[in-house]
Amino acid sequence: MRVDQSERLGLKLEVYITVINDNQTFWCQSARSEELEKINLSLSEVGNLADHNRIDPDALCPGSLCITLFSDDQLWYRAEVIDKIEGELSVFFVDYGNKSQVSIADVREMPPFLLEIPPQAFLCELEGFDAS
Repeated sequence: MRVDQSERLGLKLEVYITVINDNQTFWCQSARSEELEKINLSLSEVGNLADHNRIDPDALCPGSLCITLFSDDQLWYRAEVIDKIEGELSVFFVDYGNKSQVSIADVREMPPFLLEIPPQAFLCELEGFDAS
């Protein structure tokens, strides 16, 4: 998500840095987390339903949106497929900015109402600083 320069002037937002890419780029999300809490509650309910739609592995390709179980905490998150290699997916978690490898068995169809909510993470870049 890129903000037009004219929209940034005077804009103040309290954020959390969620992922640091390098010395000058990082992912943030708003410190006001009501929307993210709603998303996570919905994901928990949908992801844990035994009858929630699994995705046909052949239908998954880079750019596909899905929900997936994150192995570190066993919680469900919204994700975008980056790559698919032999039963695993490389995904980008759109609400946090991090990437991970996940099993295709742990991927479900994203419910339509979650497609309507914009990603909660946004990329930031520092300008005018020496990279050292």
